[in-house]
Amino acid sequence: MTKDKRYYFFWFAFLLTPTFITAFVTVSVVNNPFPQQNPTVYAPQQTVGTTDSLQKASQLLTDHKYKNALNISLAVLKKATQTKDSILIGKTSFLIARIFKSTNNYDKALEYFTRSLLISPNTSDFVHFSTIQIEVANMYAKLNKLDSAAYHFQKIIDLKNRDKAIQVLQARAYTNLSAVKL
Repeated sequence: MTKDKRYYFFWFAFLLTPTFITAFVTVSVVNNPFPQQNPTVYAPQQTVGTTDSLQKASQLLTDHKYKNALNISLAVLKKATQTKDSILIGKTSFLIARIFKSTNNYDKALEYFTRSLLISPNTSDFVHFSTIQIEVANMYAKLNKLDSAAYHFQKIIDLKNRDKAIQVLQARAYTNLSAVKL
């Protein structure tokens, strides 16, 4: 294929993309198995099993409405566990752990961070995995289990990934490890 033909093919495909995207989006919205969402109601039974329910719970966490955020998150976790959706289980467990961390319930936060950590090696998102690892280490440090905290900080430091986000997390791990070992 010549350079000119590839150029025309690219622009032809580029111009047709909005048409195809519209067709796919319309089909996915029409076949949506979840009920219509009411943005002002945060009852778990109305928001269970959807991605936007996690966004609502995250927004409630940001607004310091921990009870509502926890109710929605636990309902989503129950639904994700029933459907065996490991990605949703990992994300929801991470959000629940953040809620417990915000309320200074470090034992429960550690439990849910650990759940999320156990699921995340199945994904390829090393930044998220390292973030969970830092949170687990921080929870151990808060609970004065310094050997466990040092172990998890060291696991982040030992990563061989050159991603800048990973390097930032490794720097945090070095700093926290020095504080733990004092």
